[in-house]
Amino acid sequence: MSIGRCTQLWGTVLAMACWNAPTNALQQKNPVSNVHSTDFAAIKGPFKTTHETLQFSGMDSSSDVIDVFHPDPEEAPGNATKFKFISYAHGDGGGDIFEPLGYFPLFFELASFGYYIAAMRACDVGCRDDRTTLPRDPPGFGHFYKQQLKVISWAKNLSGPGQTFSNVEFSNGVGIAGHSMGGQATVFSSSYRNASDYDIRAAVMHHAYTHSYPAPQIPFLAMTGARDTTAPSQMTRSYFNATGACQHRGYVNKKTAVHDEPTVLAWNPLLPQFTAAWFKVYLDKTPTAYGIDFHDMLFGSGPDSLCGGGDGEMEGCELHP
Repeated sequence: MSIGRCTQLWGTVLAMACWNAPTNALQQKNPVSNVHSTDFAAIKGPFKTTHETLQFSGMDSSSDVIDVFHPDPEEAPGNATKFKFISYAHGDGGGDIFEPLGYFPLFFELASFGYYIAAMRACDVGCRDDRTTLPRDPPGFGHFYKQQLKVISWAKNLSGPGQTFSNVEFSNGVGIAGHSMGGQATVFSSSYRNASDYDIRAAVMHHAYTHSYPAPQIPFLAMTGARDTTAPSQMTRSYFNATGACQHRGYVNKKTAVHDEPTVLAWNPLLPQFTAAWFKVYLDKTPTAYGIDFHDMLFGSGPDSLCGGGDGEMEGCELHP
């Protein structure tokens, strides 16, 4: 699960106070940002980013809104530069009107590394049309992953000349990511035959909440936190160690990370760069880009690498290139 309703009210006030502020201002205003302090400043992507709010009637009737974040067209005119696509799924209570307030800093920063991020608002507290519920999970999220997959198909159908996703390069696959119940959706979307059916090449899970542990079939980075009392790290460990899981995988259990690490409630400014690094290596197949060594950021042995201390002290960190 993700952001509780009472907690969301505080998140709303905080995000409104920070709206349109520079990223460093967001960090300064975040009351718990000090838990993410390290000796290293966050690495920024090279692109200025912009945001569009679109609608797709094929989504769950709880909301047809899909937020799209991407590099500014003025910096990537026409088809001069092609970017990759990522479908991101929110947590329980993090969709609808709360998605802009909770997740937009993450989406802007991730897009700045050269990605089109599409984030649905549907199924805020569970899907309305398909109420499938899994044991011990919040109601209505059993097939939430199908909404994440639906966004991929929708985007591909809008990739012609002059359309929203004309600057996206779909021919070599797409990426998926998600937080909490959206993390579970990402586990499901990367498992079974879903990855091959939708040509998904890489996945990043942020604090996945799940009691079901299928084996992801594509390279995946599973991120959790020792202070996450909502989705304990054992949930992440269980699908990370699932029989048949892709050999290219990573497990990150940060000592100070709480459940809402991807949101303004516990924003970690280092999260976007390591998320982007995984996609650069396994989706873009460009381990070095924009003068940044993304492969070394993940798998290097230096103090600024993911397991070496670049994202702070770890309770456990295990990477399999």
